[in-house]
Amino acid sequence: MKEVAILIPNYNSYEAIQLCVESVRKHTEYPYQMIVYDSKSTNGCDLGYLRKAKEDGWIELIEADTFSAHGTALNFLLNERCKSEFDYAVVMDDDTYIKEGGWLEDMLSEVEKEGALASCDYRKDWHYYHTDIYEIWFSIFNLKAYRDGMQVDWLPSYGDLREEPWKSMKEGMVPLEPAFFQTVHDVGAKLVVKMLTENPKKYKVVPLPEEVRGKYKHWGQMSTSFMNLMHIGGMSIWLERALGINKALKEIRT
Repeated sequence: MKEVAILIPNYNSYEAIQLCVESVRKHTEYPYQMIVYDSKSTNGCDLGYLRKAKEDGWIELIEADTFSAHGTALNFLLNERCKSEFDYAVVMDDDTYIKEGGWLEDMLSEVEKEGALASCDYRKDWHYYHTDIYEIWFSIFNLKAYRDGMQVDWLPSYGDLREEPWKSMKEGMVPLEPAFFQTVHDVGAKLVVKMLTENPKKYKVVPLPEEVRGKYKHWGQMSTSFMNLMHIGGMSIWLERALGINKALKEIRT
């Protein structure tokens, strides 16, 4: 049987990380090892829960010494922790909720196909200054393929829109400021570029299987930060999602 890691970056997500951990435990039959990387949460809630989960044998916990970005967590989890161990790695955000069983088997069925590097969705970013991305927040990697020259640095960076492959990506789009040629590589963007420019073995990233789509929910942007609150539209929306998480967590625990 293949060895599978479930990798979860976390930061100040309150009950979202609790629901994530406990829903994985409840709805996952295929053997796995759950590894949580905490980017030095400061809310007085997350670390206490995660340390207890570690004591109970639910998770492996990695605690960052200082606050670290999401990309830093992925760099450690995928590029260091899984450097030689595990056959497959699931990456999921800390505000992911597994609703039904069979989800991991569904994802494995896709990434086990010949030539597959990963299974996740692709998002074409219609903003001129943002690179298209793979939605890594719910994905699975074939680590043998990933280690075969396809490893990337997950930290955000920048590129020049006058150069390929970004020039072709944005062909036909008009910049708001013609003199400004910088494009943002967000988390998941560097893998898009890697697949286009440094992929001699023609590995593929395939979409998530349709069977898995109804078996999970991604609440989105529940790590409490000013930028996340602005991204989702403010505190009221965050609170609405938090209430949904609280309700689902109570159901999981009954």
